[in-house]
Amino acid sequence: MNNIKFKRTLALLLVSVLSVSVVGCRKTPKSDDNGNSSVPVDYEYVYEYEDDSGNELTSNNQSASSPNQSTPNNAGKTIDQIDYLQNSGTKQEKLFGNLEGTTLRIVTGATISDWEKAFMEQFKKKYKLKSIVTVPYSYQEEQAKIVSIIASGDKKNYLDVITTGTTTLLRYVYGNILQPIDKYIDKSDSAWSYNGTSMFAPDFFKVNGKIYGSPVVSFDEQYVFYNKTYFKENNIPDPYTEYYLKNNWNFETFKDVAKKATTYAADGKTVKTYGFSMWNYFSFLNAAGNTVIKQNNNGKWNPCFDDAAGMAGLKLLYDCKYNNWLSPYSGYTEFIERKTAMFLEKPANAMGGTDAYNKMSDAIGMVPMPKWRNSDPYYAPVIAEGRGVPVCAKNVGAAVAYIYEYNVATAVRNASEAFRTQRRKWISDEHLKIRNEYLKQCKFSYTLVDGLTGFYTDNRTKFFDIMFNEKIAPANAVDRMKPLIQESIKKTVG
Repeated sequence: MNNIKFKRTLALLLVSVLSVSVVGCRKTPKSDDNGNSSVPVDYEYVYEYEDDSGNELTSNNQSASSPNQSTPNNAGKTIDQIDYLQNSGTKQEKLFGNLEGTTLRIVTGATISDWEKAFMEQFKKKYKLKSIVTVPYSYQEEQAKIVSIIASGDKKNYLDVITTGTTTLLRYVYGNILQPIDKYIDKSDSAWSYNGTSMFAPDFFKVNGKIYGSPVVSFDEQYVFYNKTYFKENNIPDPYTEYYLKNNWNFETFKDVAKKATTYAADGKTVKTYGFSMWNYFSFLNAAGNTVIKQNNNGKWNPCFDDAAGMAGLKLLYDCKYNNWLSPYSGYTEFIERKTAMFLEKPANAMGGTDAYNKMSDAIGMVPMPKWRNSDPYYAPVIAEGRGVPVCAKNVGAAVAYIYEYNVATAVRNASEAFRTQRRKWISDEHLKIRNEYLKQCKFSYTLVDGLTGFYTDNRTKFFDIMFNEKIAPANAVDRMKPLIQESIKKTVG
């Protein structure tokens, strides 16, 4: 990339991140996977984490991972007593290089939790680091800061590990913010798998054939949560037992359920309870196996939402919106208030973010997203957020080691007795069992479209308004929808 293009791309990135946070512009508060609403950070303060002196560091962990690992050696231990790191001398660890005596600078949330404190100390000890410097930024603040640090060549405030994901990845790659980390990764190491499945998790963050980070192992798939009590009261078949378990949970049966679940006030016109609520409309395209945009063999990105699978997802959304089965609200509070019968979201956001398991007296059901057709496989829509290594990093080996070990530690934590109560706020034992069985058979689908410059902040709403507000059927809307994505691709890639 020549210098002029590099500066232009950085400028576009900076304008994008300063205008609005990619995730933060939802109509409802975004919660982290601890179920806590995001709190903006209006200050910058650097903690030096160098020894066992008991520094007062507190922070929300950013996510949760697969609770499938058994950790009998941690039975009876408190969250800060757990042995998070185990293996030593593996092929993967050797790829990180000799880290003894080095310093690692990482971005964290506003606070650091007790389990993270324990993990960091164990990580520092295992790799014999001199220190770990933690820099607390809000998500929006971090996006602006990292662009500024790289553009200015700031050597003092460099970062080794930053957060990234499907909502920032393409801007960061083409803006020369992230660097590829392939040479530090042993692809045969099972710790890189997505939640214990055969999916190689760093592939979520692959662009131009190179890996630019890895998701934090988490409950990142979207599910359909539904009010079982309400369904029973209205004689609506249970989606899990009557459709999913009978291999008849598809787009058409979903629409039938949404129709039956929509009830009206006495005037027969005012919707009392909508069939379902959601904010991530692209998840229905993902559920059909469509990725919205794709990269061809020449590295060029193009819209692909208009293939048969993508159009099926758009038609479902159009039909539901046109018939008033799809709520105009995101659903976070509406689900608890019985204003929507189904809520489509990730578990930690849907349940943990609102404390729905505790606040609702009604019984709550959970079922995977429907298939397009019964003959198709189940595709789990995933919004993966994780970490990457910026081009300004001075300790790349330690940065990749941190990303790797954090995932290992998160899996250990989630399997522990000490964390069970917190995990149950995100996903109940009953729903966890459904999830674990589902992960054995599903494929994973995701889109990087929200990481395009200006798409989430500007063109995403315009894209769906063509169907929702102008009431133009998908087949007739493609010619107006495509340019919105193409415009963002051009801004990102050039």
